[in-house]
Amino acid sequence: APTPPGTCTAASPHVNARITLDSVPAMSATQYAIRVINLAPTTAPTIAVGNLDVWIDTLAAAANPAGSPTFGNVAFGDVRNYSLFTARPAVGGAAPVPALAYRGVIAATATTTPFVQVAAPAGTVGNATTQPIPGVIVAGTAFTALIVPPSVAGSKAEPPALPTPSVLYMIDQLPPRTAP
Repeated sequence: APTPPGTCTAASPHVNARITLDSVPAMSATQYAIRVINLAPTTAPTIAVGNLDVWIDTLAAAANPAGSPTFGNVAFGDVRNYSLFTARPAVGGAAPVPALAYRGVIAATATTTPFVQVAAPAGTVGNATTQPIPGVIVAGTAFTALIVPPSVAGSKAEPPALPTPSVLYMIDQLPPRTAP
């Protein structure tokens, strides 16, 4: 039978599916949870091979992370357990913005020089008439931070293609409802 259009049969490394259980830990009324899954078999052109250290922190963009990584020595294919963080308060107004945002920072293991920094979604706190939008300012949210490789040159990756590795955030658990 002919190969269906858009099917890749000679990819290297081969694409594999992975099903994971979302074992979200119990959170207090002021916490959110995040875990990491490394889906990047390579992080070239940034670093070609090796495990990664991942920080979830509140430092300004371009600052090197401090202290121990949130998720250390993360190998390709690793699925790490959730870590709990304090949801950040929002600055009031018509469209609340995070007072201090969280970011995902990736560096080669045992280094602190980031080669990828991606802000985590802020979200919107709910009220009596509007449901919350999951994010780091909304307690009860659970995320997965997916480390993804750069787009393959010449592929049909949707613009903007990723020229370097990146972090994509997926919502695993919605925060509690606030409106009827």
